[in-house]
Amino acid sequence: MEREYAQAIKRLGEAEGITVQHPITIQSLESLQAHDADWVRFIAFREARSAVDEYCSLLDSGSIHSMADIRDWNENHADVVMPPGSNQNDISSCLSLGASHTVEQELNSAKASARRIAACEGLDKVYAKYDINLIAAPGDSFVYCHAAAAGYPMISMPLSTLEYNGRPHGLSLIAQASHEALLIRFMETFHKVFPARPEPPLRG
Repeated sequence: MEREYAQAIKRLGEAEGITVQHPITIQSLESLQAHDADWVRFIAFREARSAVDEYCSLLDSGSIHSMADIRDWNENHADVVMPPGSNQNDISSCLSLGASHTVEQELNSAKASARRIAACEGLDKVYAKYDINLIAAPGDSFVYCHAAAAGYPMISMPLSTLEYNGRPHGLSLIAQASHEALLIRFMETFHKVFPARPEPPLRG
């Protein structure tokens, strides 16, 4: 993985229209969470419930129409879907956050804090310090946490597969808000510079 990442840096640095600044430093995940670790989980659990409930409401058949239905179904079929050691703690945490006006106010406040810490006090300073418009990192890093907290667009591009199990890995890139066009232009250049990604073997 490290070899492919180093090769990617070299190739991109040689590509027309791309200037690479390497290395750069961004906030650690610990410092991102150190301000108030609770808002990370609060946003994740509250939005997960909303997203799952919305998706389940679109299902035309079956007995699953909400996250609560998923929890109940799992409990009723635990012998099939819940192996030893598994639990529904995260689902229970999601369900404990209702849809009250107070919860929505807390959610909006948490999002504002997240974007201030991750964007204004984090990524924006990196873009300015290094005079760059995209931040790239290994796909297996926690860079997606910074993008999600800041509310910034992110893409992932394939590089290769791990030798020992064939799992794909790649490169993740973050742009600032409303700069999706830069990511699309990068994707176009990436596909010109790098060979076709290895295809996984099909089974069955």
